Amino acid sequence: FKGVYLFGDEPSVADFYLFVLLLWAARFEVPVTPTLQAMRTRMQTRPAVQAAMRDEGLDVEGAGRQGVENAAALTS
Repeated sequence: FKGVYLFGDEPSVADFYLFVLLLWAARFEVPVTPTLQAMRTRMQTRPAVQAAMRDEGLDVEGAGRQGVENAAALTS
């Protein structure tokens, strides 16, 4: 990371794409590192991301909850 996001302090298209991949990782119970988990959480708190998720019928509050649980497997 070159800042809060992949390439600086503002998200780029790469951050939004990574966010989608992290949601899929959570859905399929693929463990992610704490750094990636924190990035997913940052992206998920953005109002535009929340609105897009609602528009797509996705669970904004519970999205990726499995990723948090599965991250423990990486640090054990």
